[in-house]
Amino acid sequence: MDSSTLEIIKYVLLGLDILIIVISIITLLKGFLKGTIRTSIVFATQLIPLLIFFLFSGLIAKKIMNSSFNINGSSQTLIELVKNSLDSNMIDKIEQINAWPLIETALIAGIKLVLCIAFAIIVFVIISPLIRFILFLAIPKLRKKKPKIGSRLGGMGVALASIIIFFWLFALPIYGSLEVTQKVMNVIPLENEEKTIEDINNSFSTSFILKITSNIGKKKTGTFGMGAKRFGQLYELKINKTKINMVKEIDGIIPMVPRIMEIMNATSEEDGKNVINLITDADIDSLIGALGDSKILKVSWPYIVSYLKTIEDQNEMLSKMQLNFDALMQIDINKDIKASATFLKETLKLVKNIDFTSGNELSFLESDENINQIVTVLDAAYNIELFEEVFPKALYVVIYQQIGDGDFAFVLEWITPTYFRNDFSSDVNNIAQIYISLKNSQIIDYFLQKEGEYHFNDETKEYLDKAKEYLLNIKLLKDNYASLLESVDKFIPEDTP
Repeated sequence: MDSSTLEIIKYVLLGLDILIIVISIITLLKGFLKGTIRTSIVFATQLIPLLIFFLFSGLIAKKIMNSSFNINGSSQTLIELVKNSLDSNMIDKIEQINAWPLIETALIAGIKLVLCIAFAIIVFVIISPLIRFILFLAIPKLRKKKPKIGSRLGGMGVALASIIIFFWLFALPIYGSLEVTQKVMNVIPLENEEKTIEDINNSFSTSFILKITSNIGKKKTGTFGMGAKRFGQLYELKINKTKINMVKEIDGIIPMVPRIMEIMNATSEEDGKNVINLITDADIDSLIGALGDSKILKVSWPYIVSYLKTIEDQNEMLSKMQLNFDALMQIDINKDIKASATFLKETLKLVKNIDFTSGNELSFLESDENINQIVTVLDAAYNIELFEEVFPKALYVVIYQQIGDGDFAFVLEWITPTYFRNDFSSDVNNIAQIYISLKNSQIIDYFLQKEGEYHFNDETKEYLDKAKEYLLNIKLLKDNYASLLESVDKFIPEDTP
């Protein structure tokens, strides 16, 4: 943001503060001069029409959106105007994921905002003065009666109440929008970031009213004060019967942005391990806390699933996975995100135990602690509905890509969702134990080095017996033993004695 824009913001904010103070002083003086009754009439003739209009503004906005207007020589509704402004590919994508209700909701919110601002001006300039004029003509005593000191003080009290109410209705959302703008800009990465953020904060700091509204009502773990919260309440979006407060949605995310940027900035290859070590359980808790109750994710999830369904035929991986999109649609994504906290923490613990610099990709399997941790990670993963639905099918496709329709294609028949749910983690443990036993027997080193002699003794026999025991305990093989023998028999030459 350039300096001229920041300078404009600075003077606009200062001018807005002065305008509100001047209007407040004039309103209090008028309340003192007019007394309780006349000030109450002024207040009522302004507030009541506004409240009535606010109650029906949503219905009026819907009516306007669905009404036809003569635009560019043809009669069309606003939603039709939006459709006509988009290319056919974009329209097809919107219709495929059924996103028109989302667009209509945004349009209604925009129309409602414009209507409320326009009607408020009409009320203050025309309707309220006209009602008072008629009322004072009908009851001349209201104009002629001179208020006493008690009435004047009461008038000031009513005026003060009107200032607070109208500030809450009109001025506070403006300050709230400014607060949101300032705090979002504070976390957006920019060139010359420190200087830019400092300039932005200096410009916004000229408004002492903004300082007050930004701090009152702010929670210890939150970012926004009552101004931003009021702004969020006033312009909530209602999508599929779910109200979305955008300010509330980003309130928990903004404090995480500097932390995310810190982790992202440490992504060089040599610092890979350090990046992992930077991430903590507290970071995961913050992420889950911000996303676990997100109504945006809740509303967006059906659209995401619908989009995946539309591109299934174009994506080889998706088409082979044969996902149950109806089941995916029914997943409570917020519940799944909350359930993923344990999985993410256990995965982080496992990754931190892996030495990526050892040069041996399987070295982490030599630790019983790591093996147990793998089982713990898989068990935690199956508490996540999305994982349970997607992981077995994704792994099936990966294995299929490796095996294809070749001699070992029979293995694909054994891999079922039930197997992954009940036996996969124990089989992973058995495979890891086989690796450890073979490693301890030094037979792996012998075959990798392809030199020297292999010395078979009682110790190596013990390790090989352990490997055999773990091999026989692999559930995938035990449950399909007959099929395995039949398939292996095909590889034995007929003339073999």
